[in-house]
Amino acid sequence: MTKSESNKLSMYDAVTAVFKENEQIVLSIAMLNTLCTEFQVAVEEIRKRDGEIKTVFAGKTSAKDEAKDELIEKLVPLANSLYVYAKRNGNEEIKAVVYVNKTLLMKLRENDLLIKANSIRDYLIANKNSLGDYLVTDEKIAGLTSLISEFQKCAGERDSSFASRVAARESLDRLFDKADDLLNNELDSLMETFKSENSDFYNAYQSARVIKDLGLRKGTKTNEANATPPVN
Repeated sequence: MTKSESNKLSMYDAVTAVFKENEQIVLSIAMLNTLCTEFQVAVEEIRKRDGEIKTVFAGKTSAKDEAKDELIEKLVPLANSLYVYAKRNGNEEIKAVVYVNKTLLMKLRENDLLIKANSIRDYLIANKNSLGDYLVTDEKIAGLTSLISEFQKCAGERDSSFASRVAARESLDRLFDKADDLLNNELDSLMETFKSENSDFYNAYQSARVIKDLGLRKGTKTNEANATPPVN
């Protein structure tokens, strides 16, 4: 949810609070009660959908980052062992590939990291019979292979979540449009009835309908430029 949407949601909450405080009036007018109910449902759906977007995406990101950290922690010492072996044996090709450190690997894009990790793993497998004195074992190579697969899986899941997030984002936009439509084209008009019949209810509603920039520091003026103007 963007900052402007968060500010708008706060306005929605203020409007909902006014209706709850005047529940007896709302319940006594069938159409007003219907519109208030539909509006409250839309607001609840907005908050629910936004929570789903944040939770799913955060979960995918966290899993991928953890898999990346574990892969690099396992990869660096094995690459270092292979580098020493290559240096001792004058193998410039292997040296060029396995000369890495944690900082360099952390900066790589996901696909580039996978390519680098697989290349190092392949050199480890190809030379494993000569790497016993360099602290490289079959178990360590197998562990590296497993971490490469896990990172690839998590990275793929996060990529697929982008499509789901786009769809969820579009759904959130539609919910905001629905809430705005209820306010701008129906509730604002119906509330005009109370301007003379119940000025306290009317004025409370009008006050709640102003979108305030809650991101401003205390002491600064409220930004009402983006407020949805109520019906005059």
